[in-house]
Amino acid sequence: MGRRHLNGLKTAALFASLWVVVLVAGSVIGSGRYVLWFGLAGLAMSAYGYWNSASIAIRAMHAYPVSELEAPAMY
Repeated sequence: MGRRHLNGLKTAALFASLWVVVLVAGSVIGSGRYVLWFGLAGLAMSAYGYWNSASIAIRAMHAYPVSELEAPAMY
């Protein structure tokens, strides 16, 4: 149980650090006029990553479905 909790905290810390980078970039570019736009873009990317993380990971590993005949050890 403790390990799952630690993984969740590490994920939250990663998202928080990415949000800090996005918002700092938005405040530096254009003297702070684009913070809202960068925040909305960050929100959209976070939502996309949250709801599509499984398919993103599968594509990143070039995984594909196999049948029982192709890989009997997996069944």
